[in-house]
Amino acid sequence: MAGRKVDLYRCMDTIFHVTDALLLLEQYPREPVEVPTAELRNELILPPDQAATFIAGLEADRIARVDLSFPVVRAWWFSPCALALAGVPMLVTMDGNHRVRKAVLEGQRTLPAYQLTPEESWLVQHPRPDHPRIKLRRPEETR
Repeated sequence: MAGRKVDLYRCMDTIFHVTDALLLLEQYPREPVEVPTAELRNELILPPDQAATFIAGLEADRIARVDLSFPVVRAWWFSPCALALAGVPMLVTMDGNHRVRKAVLEGQRTLPAYQLTPEESWLVQHPRPDHPRIKLRRPEETR
């Protein structure tokens, strides 16, 4: 992994290791699925200082440059914060938030998305939560 940029996504009390997720998707390829943009928008967990600027945010230039054909990455979030928000583990967009923002701005109905399995999601979260229903298997065993 030398020379590869490390990308992280902070979601409240959890850090998702985006680089590890992308490596998993390289190692265990799958087809992206089309997900409604409204569903992806609802998955965004924005810090309070960003929530008010979701559409008109300070990163308008970056949002304008993103490629909507590149799939977003969704993962299951198992932390106590997720359980407090939803009562159950929930899906979050761990990579592609700017693409979701652009799709909302442009009125695009769906976006391509890769979805990690619960096992893969557990592997890319730090700190790794304890979850009694997760039994680790190799990704090819979950298909």
